Order: sequence, then C-alpha cells, then structure tokens
Amino acid sequence: MGITSGYPVGAKITASMREEKLLSKTESERLLSFTNNSGPLFIIGAVAVGMFRMPELGLLLLVCHILASITVGILFRFYGRINRESKVKEDKNLWSRFKKELVYNSRQKLNPGTMLGEAIRNSINVMLSIGGFITLFSVIINILIEIGFISYLSSFVLPILSPLGISREIVLAVLSGFFEMTTGTNMASKAASTTLQGQLAAVSLLLGWAGLSVHFQVYSIVSKTDISLKPYLFGKMLQGVFAAIYISIAMRLPFTAPLTAKSVLSVITPLSDFTWYNALIYSAQNVIISCVILLILTAISLVFYFTKRMCKAILVRSMR
Repeated sequence: MGITSGYPVGAKITASMREEKLLSKTESERLLSFTNNSGPLFIIGAVAVGMFRMPELGLLLLVCHILASITVGILFRFYGRINRESKVKEDKNLWSRFKKELVYNSRQKLNPGTMLGEAIRNSINVMLSIGGFITLFSVIINILIEIGFISYLSSFVLPILSPLGISREIVLAVLSGFFEMTTGTNMASKAASTTLQGQLAAVSLLLGWAGLSVHFQVYSIVSKTDISLKPYLFGKMLQGVFAAIYISIAMRLPFTAPLTAKSVLSVITPLSDFTWYNALIYSAQNVIISCVILLILTAISLVFYFTKRMCKAILVRSMR
C-alpha cells in the first residue's frame, strides 16, 4: 500500500496497526522505516511526464525507488534485535479471530454504513492534512528562495561539491527539496547545466528522502502512538542515497543510452492523423473502462456485505 498509494499511506497503516496492538513498538518502527514511499502516480505522471517530459523515465525511476525501499527494509531487519520486545499475542486460529471480530462489531453496533462513514471521514481528514502541509512548506521554501536563504546555504555547500561535478542548480534543487520534495524535483528537472544522469540522481535522492513536508505529515499521524521517528528519518536518508546510486547505475546501462527529452503531446500536431475526435474517443474509452471497474468493485463489495450478514446470522444462531 505504501508503494502503490504514495505518501503517507504507509505511515497511516503502520500507526493504525500499532494502535490496534497488532505490532510491537520495534516492529512498527522497523516497518515505518521503509513502507512510506512515493506513489507511481507522482513518479510516473508528475515527475517523468510533467517535469522531464520523458514518459519512458517513469518506470525506471519507480523501479529504482522501490529497490531502494526494499534495500532499506532488508537492512532494518536487524533493527531492535538487541532489545527484543515481547511479541504481541495473537490468536492464530482464523475462524476464532473471525468470530471474535463479528461479535465485537455486533456489540459496538458497527454496521457497514457506520464503518464506511468513518473511513470516508478519516480519508478526508488525511487528505486535508496532506494538502495543508504541502501548501505550508511550498510557501516556506519559496519565501526562503526569494529572500536568498537557499542561495546563502548553497555558497557553503558548493565549494565542497563542485569538484565532484555537481552544479549550483542541483545544489539549490537538493536544498529546496530537503524542505519540500515537489519543489526540489521540479528545480532539478530544469537544471540545464547538468546532465540527465545528474538530474535523475538528484530527483531520486529527493524522492527517497521525501522532504520535511512529508516527515511532518508522518509525525502528525504517528504522534498518537509511541513510535519513534528516528529510525524512520534514518531509513529515508538511506533510501534517498540508495535510489540515487541505483539510478546512476541504471543510466549507464545500454538500454538507457537513447533516452532524450521530448514533448509528451508530440502526437497531437497539425501534421498528425491523431485529431481531436480521436483524442475524444480515446478519453471516452478510458472513462468507460474506469466506470466498469468501479461497478465490478461495487458488486464485489455488495457480495462481501451480504456474505458478512449471512455469517453473522449463522453465528448468532450457533451461539443460541
């Protein structure tokens, strides 16, 4: 879910499982360190297509991002091995757990409508929180850029990194992305004095690190639990470094050599046969497919709902 849904879904699910005592504190910190990731919609859509105008870069960036996340997860398997916590007791009998959950929901009068309403309210609150943090940090980073604070910081870092071939534009992008990831990745994609490999390394570093904006989102989510953010921050730093290394290696492979920037709307030109009518039909097909998928999901939900009602009725009869 952390990989497919983006920030901060991984943190939200981890915090929920900790609140429900499904994970110990150490397990939660270990899980949080590598499951809160950028989603494919942002990496492929916003970064590859929107910023670089190179759709073929999307999958490459996403794969390197996921590999870096898995690498951090493998490294963090050793976290907390010295101070082992007592494992959370769990009933391994699936049918027994299912009956307990049904009985608990019946006593709490948690009908599907109530649970659906709570899920929607929680989702809206999280969405508003995410949007608020993004807006806040976008304003902060633009203020810092306008007053020259980022340029002032770069004057200290640039003498160290310039011998390595890192340009001033990339340094400014990374410093900006330290606070807000989207702003930093956009600046890195526009660094004209830097090679494509350098731009992608900077972008992968920022995608792995995620920025203070995302970290404050995570903090607001896990603040109600006893989960420490220190392992998480260290894990995000490692993920950024590994992602930059992986993309640098991938860009040296033979199949990435012909990658060049191009317009994503190049197919729609006066000389092309792809007219506005074709675009309209193509869009309508996508809308119809999406509606069909939603109908299928709705049917599955209804089947699940009526199956649950039947199981509950059978359970009540058996308890009598």
